[in-house]
Formats: sequence, structure tokens, C-alpha cells
Amino acid sequence: MSGVRCKFILIFLSVALIGISIWLHFSDSATLCDKVLVKPLLIVGVSALFYWVIRLVESLCRVNVIVYICTISLLLFSLGLICFTVFSILVTNRKVSRVLFGRDGDYSHYLVEKYVMNAEQIKSCLLDSETCQHLPTGKGADFYKYSLSHTQSSCCKPPTNCGLEFHNATYWTMPKAGQAVVNSDCKIWNNVQTELCFKCQSCKTIFYDFI
Repeated sequence: MSGVRCKFILIFLSVALIGISIWLHFSDSATLCDKVLVKPLLIVGVSALFYWVIRLVESLCRVNVIVYICTISLLLFSLGLICFTVFSILVTNRKVSRVLFGRDGDYSHYLVEKYVMNAEQIKSCLLDSETCQHLPTGKGADFYKYSLSHTQSSCCKPPTNCGLEFHNATYWTMPKAGQAVVNSDCKIWNNVQTELCFKCQSCKTIFYDFI
């Protein structure tokens, strides 16, 4: 009976994952960053629930048909996991996708186009993690002595080549002479603490460059 009890616990956990997914989808308190988890949690929860319910019925009834269904479900689940793994590699590793399909078959941009380029989600995740609240407090030239993370450098401050005037870590102003180079990110920069450079191209692409 310990095996049956274990299956009941796993079924409960599967239902819990589905419940969390539904709550995140409809909750007003969930951020866009939280909502990224909705589909993965739902898929994992439904798949696990289906599998463990079949295993439970098979344990209780000992019906051959149920055993066959359970076996087929396990094979399909394994096949789906393999396909998902291959897909993940192709959309997160440009070198692998180019080796397999050539330059025209580079699917590594798929992740950028579908997910990473969503500036609002990036903004939500950066605000949730308080990434820009942990910048060094050095003044003037001292600020540049600190080593910022790639994310902080690309999302929490304007690009260095813009030539903006430094006031503090997250407050920069355009000089009277204007921006030093032609870069759209220089104008996108905003001193509002919930905006900063979250919508800058440099901030969007830094996530992709980490892949």
C-alpha cells in the first residue's frame, strides 16, 4: 500500500502544480515575470496527473489494458521530453543550430523573437529581482571602478558610448551637446526607477547573449 500512497501524493502534487498555474494566470497580484511560469507548470502538472492516475488505476485494478495504456503513456512522455530537449538546444544555442542546419537554419533567434524581446516581461523580472537596486554607490569616476554584472550594465544604466552625464548610479542626463553617438538606446534611457534602460535594445539582447 506504500506504493499506492506514494502515487496519491504524486497526484496531489500534480494537481497543486495545475492549481498554481491557474492561480498565476488569473491573479492580479502575479507579475508578468510570474506569469512566464503559467504554461510550463500547466503542461508538467497535466502530464504528471495523467500519468500517475493511470499508474494508480493499474496498481488497484491490475487490468492488462491499463498496463498497456500506462506503458504507452510513459513512452509518449519520454518522446515528448526528448523532443523538448532537442527544441531547447536548438533555440538556445546558435552554434548547435548552425552546425545542424547551416546559417539559414539558425533557430537560436526563436527564443529572442518569442520571449526575450518582450520588454515588459524583462522589466517585470528585473523589478522583481531588484537587480538595479544593488548598484555601487560610488560618485563620479569612482563609479567606474566597480565591476557591474552584464545585466546591470545593459539594463540599469545607459550605454557608456552615449556620453550621458553621471549624477548617480541610476540618474543620468543628456549633455547640452547631445548624445555622443547615434544610438537609439541613448534616447530610450529614462531616469524613472521603474523604466531605466529596461526597454533598451542592449537590455533585451543581453539575455540572448548569455545563452
